[in-house]
Amino acid sequence: MKTSNKTISPWFWVPTLYFAEGVPYFVVNNISVMMFTKMGVPNGDMAFFTTLLYFPWFLKGLWGPLVDVVKTKRWWILSMQVLMTALMILLTVTLPKPDVATIASGQTPISMFTITLILFIIAAFASATHDIAADGYYMLAHSPSSQAAFIGVRSTFYRIASVFGQGVLVYIAGLIETSTGDIPWSWQVTLGVSAVVFFLVTMYHTFILPRSADDRPRVSADTEGNGTSGLAEFANSFVSFVKKPGFLLAVAFMLLYRLPEGFLIKLCQPFLVHSTAEGGLGLTTELVGLVYGTFGVIALLAGGIVGGVFASKVGLKKALWPMAACMTLPCLTFVYLAIAQPSDPIVISVAVCIEQFGYGFGFTAYMLYMMYFSEGEFKTSHYAYEPFMKPEVIDALIDIMAGGDKPDMATVVVPSTREEIASNPNLPKVVVGADGSALYFSRSEIPFLRTGGTDMPLYRHWGIYAYRRSALERFVSLPESPLEKCEKLEQLRALENGMKIKVVKTHFQSIGIDTPEDLERAEAYLREHNER
Repeated sequence: MKTSNKTISPWFWVPTLYFAEGVPYFVVNNISVMMFTKMGVPNGDMAFFTTLLYFPWFLKGLWGPLVDVVKTKRWWILSMQVLMTALMILLTVTLPKPDVATIASGQTPISMFTITLILFIIAAFASATHDIAADGYYMLAHSPSSQAAFIGVRSTFYRIASVFGQGVLVYIAGLIETSTGDIPWSWQVTLGVSAVVFFLVTMYHTFILPRSADDRPRVSADTEGNGTSGLAEFANSFVSFVKKPGFLLAVAFMLLYRLPEGFLIKLCQPFLVHSTAEGGLGLTTELVGLVYGTFGVIALLAGGIVGGVFASKVGLKKALWPMAACMTLPCLTFVYLAIAQPSDPIVISVAVCIEQFGYGFGFTAYMLYMMYFSEGEFKTSHYAYEPFMKPEVIDALIDIMAGGDKPDMATVVVPSTREEIASNPNLPKVVVGADGSALYFSRSEIPFLRTGGTDMPLYRHWGIYAYRRSALERFVSLPESPLEKCEKLEQLRALENGMKIKVVKTHFQSIGIDTPEDLERAEAYLREHNER
């Protein structure tokens, strides 16, 4: 990764960035539920007001373009982390302390927590904005090959944040509650721990988060003053989205797909901690942190992995209904828990893990659907899936095909480095001739630099083609060629049969979707403009 002053390995910032992305999300959406429940707020009030806290993540696409056009993503990341640190400190010092009798009655008025709710709402907007900036920064701050290499690291540390927020913090609150009997104090300490941890992460990022040359606002300093350019960018992004065919139906699908889980998630923790006389399971706070916040998260992660493999094998069209069923039917485990009210933590843990695994499995289809619906009008790929192709690149392909050279085909290459393309067979490499025609494509590093040799410009291939009709008809009539069978690159069939392929050189970055790692990168991009 190239920065303005030095090179900093992604190992120093990717893990902490995605830990910082996850912590406030789980504090706002999960800690709040458990805290209000233990403070004696009635379930109805708790569920209603904590549901409102989720809306910034659902609506963040409305102001996502603003993060793109104003300031840098690094600026947004650090600004939002500073703001969230301040909010966590304020939550700690202003948390109300209802008396024991009020808590025991289960009738603590939600109005007592007005300031707390306001701070949570601001934190929710700050966290959602931070997510937009962090995911965008991730894709800008290092090369596509590096992105792919760190997909697992990113996901792992986001889940570590999940375990920290839903498991460790809840467990700490439970231990303090058990040892002191002071419920308000237990949650004040818990919020204080989260504030300290987030403060340390923020300070670390202030000094270590690199300044990427590619991380720049779309609105220049010269045009920022009148705001015309930024407003146009924002408007174009929003209008193009709502004008998509089937927009209302797609939005309805995305809202309703997660409805069963949405009902369950707000009452799951209250159900686990309420006494059996109240219809719950009577678990201690620390046991909820262990069962739901640790074992459940592990099952959720496993479900997501299996769901991704399943969808890639059968395709979204065939996978959608089975995965929707897996999103819904495991909720029946809580029907069993409500009827049987088992006291065995193992039985409860198994039921929670089944439900969480199903949610993780089914949520993969939801993310895939969002990705497909977010495709632009310029999806013209062959073999590779390039949903984020820039229209300028399409125009360049058209210009080459309309030129006097009259090639059979045209495709796109991007300047690269040996570090980027080394040992990555999923990045096809290209050797380009003096006339701008492709000489050869390979999954190996080409041209090979021998000791004493002179290096030359390197290019990686984008999987998009323009064909003349006659060339396309000939191409599909040809049998799979020996080189194609060897490299598994269909363009070699054209070269082996004497077809001329001209190339467009571009510095634009895209996300080709050929592997599960590529899909993760695409999902990160989509979270910048859609719901998590």
